[in-house]
Amino acid sequence: MITAGNPKLIPGWTGKKSGVVGLWKMSAAGIFPQTTLHHPMRLFGTALLVIGAVSLLLPFIGLNFLFLAWINNWGTTVSWLIRFGLLILGAILYFMPQEKN
Repeated sequence: MITAGNPKLIPGWTGKKSGVVGLWKMSAAGIFPQTTLHHPMRLFGTALLVIGAVSLLLPFIGLNFLFLAWINNWGTTVSWLIRFGLLILGAILYFMPQEKN
């Protein structure tokens, strides 16, 4: 019987929590590879990458992040440069080599 409360029936389930924001570790075939977000800077880079990508798409449907609305006061060109900057900085932090302990 498959129930929502039985995690042993989920494919790729390892049964362990990761140390970063409580994401459940999954095997390589799962949603989150085990090496995805171990380093805090990689997590921060992922957040910037997602915020940057979404902030590039939202103006095309007439929406904007509330905490990024102030960048529109500096003009269209500067606001697009800041959005692309968030995306690029997030990619740099995500793909930056991590120290091995």
